[in-house]
Amino acid sequence: MDAYQTIVTKGTGLYKSKGSKFFSYAYHIKSESDVKEVLETIGKEHFKARHICYAYRLSIDGSIYRANDDGEPSGTAGLPILNVLKSKSLVKSMIAVVRYFGGTKLGISGLIQAYKTSASEAVDNAAIREEFIYDEMTFTFPYDDLGTLMNCIAKSGIVILEQFYEQEPIIKVAIRQSEKEGVLLAIYSQLFGYEIADLNKIKDHPVKVKKTGIYEGLL
Repeated sequence: MDAYQTIVTKGTGLYKSKGSKFFSYAYHIKSESDVKEVLETIGKEHFKARHICYAYRLSIDGSIYRANDDGEPSGTAGLPILNVLKSKSLVKSMIAVVRYFGGTKLGISGLIQAYKTSASEAVDNAAIREEFIYDEMTFTFPYDDLGTLMNCIAKSGIVILEQFYEQEPIIKVAIRQSEKEGVLLAIYSQLFGYEIADLNKIKDHPVKVKKTGIYEGLL
């Protein structure tokens, strides 16, 4: 899997129930430091609020996440917020919901509904897009192969990140993980002049390629 959904522009919402007000915020995050910064910002704006509950999913595979009830009964706030993120398949994303108590208790089911609805509204008002995971690949080669390789790269449609022309040329590109094998087979097929079916069989070609990193986002 090399594609994921994430929030790219902040969304907000407001839900009211029996006098209580629930202000919700949906954000794009890249780290737990971002989470801390968001909570500090919201805390300053809503310093009189009784609860600031939140949830986030940080890793692409959803394995790094957290849900926080911030004093609400266990499972009535953070978990409903987290489930909104899960239902929308959102990662690298965070939702915070600020509650101002209106004097009337909502009960367990009422709280769950309030936090779920408020979180959903913030996501609905946010901008969401699909982003991808790329492998950064580095080509090294003799100058004699520069023209042919650049032509191959241009035909492949992959993104050139950097180019260095010193003792030997070096070109860094980004290729979507799901497309990498097919793209590299096509490039080497053009370089050899006949179809290549297995990258593992390429041994002594002067054009060398290796994975040098991973990039997540949109290129």
